[in-house]
Amino acid sequence: PPMIFIFTVYCTAIFIFKLRVFFLGKMSFTKIIHQMWNDDNVPNGWKTSPELWKQNHPDWNYILWTEKSHKKLLEESYSWFMPYYDKYDYLIQRVDAVRYFILYTYGGVYCDLDVEPLFPIDILLETYFAKGYNIILSKTSNLKGITNGIMISKHKHHPFWASFFPELIKRCKNNKYVGKHLRV
Repeated sequence: PPMIFIFTVYCTAIFIFKLRVFFLGKMSFTKIIHQMWNDDNVPNGWKTSPELWKQNHPDWNYILWTEKSHKKLLEESYSWFMPYYDKYDYLIQRVDAVRYFILYTYGGVYCDLDVEPLFPIDILLETYFAKGYNIILSKTSNLKGITNGIMISKHKHHPFWASFFPELIKRCKNNKYVGKHLRV
C-alpha cells in the first residue's frame, strides 16, 4: 500500500539523515518555498497548501509570487525577456515561464498550489543532495514527461534553469502550436 511505502521511505531517509549529520555535519541548501497565484488573495480551495508548507517548514522562507511580483522580478533582473513574456497569449504560459527564472534567481522549492507536503521534506532533500543531486524534478504519468508543478534546486544560479531561457523564447514565438500550457 502507498502509505506503508511512504512511511518506510520516510523512516529510511530519517535514519540516513541522522547518520550523515553525525558523521559529516548538516548539509547546506536553499530553504525557500515558492508558490504562485494571480494576487495575494488565494481562494479558499487552495489555501491549505501554503499553510501546510509553512507549518511543515517553519525555518524556511515562503514567497507567494503574484503576477505583479513575478513581473517585477523579470523587469528588474531579466528585462531582455520582457518582450517575449508579453507575447505569451495566456497568463498560465507566463507563469510557467517565470518559474525557471525564480529558481535560477533564488533556488529552493517551487510547487503549485495543488501540491501539499505530507511531512517536512528537509530530510529527503538532504538524502538526495548528499547523493550529488542538485536538481530534483517529478515525473507525471498522465503526460509521460516531467511536470513543472514541483521543482527543486539546491542553490540559486544553477545553469540547468538558465538552459531553459532560449527554449522559452522559441516557445513564445511558436505560441500557437504549444497550447495553453508550455511544454518545455
